[in-house]
Amino acid sequence: MPVQSDDFGSQTNQTLDATLSLTSPIAGVDNDASVDFGEIGGGTDEEATEDFRTRFLEEVQNPVAHFNVQAITSKAKDVSGVTRVFVQEITPDV
Repeated sequence: MPVQSDDFGSQTNQTLDATLSLTSPIAGVDNDASVDFGEIGGGTDEEATEDFRTRFLEEVQNPVAHFNVQAITSKAKDVSGVTRVFVQEITPDV
């Protein structure tokens, strides 16, 4: 059955076989369930003010163009947990 967290942050992620309990028990129904088929994940912690400021200034100072270093870096940082990206530019032999 689909579940939804009522809280935020990485502490809400649940691994395979974690036990979940109903908050409002139903008569005749087992109140415990297990996480199956992978995990319940994707929760991330709130971004700190300084991290947000740094990310915002980086976006303003390095506008994204079509497939440039900044575009690749920006897209990679969209992935949860990615904080640094190193793009190795190709320099043609002349």
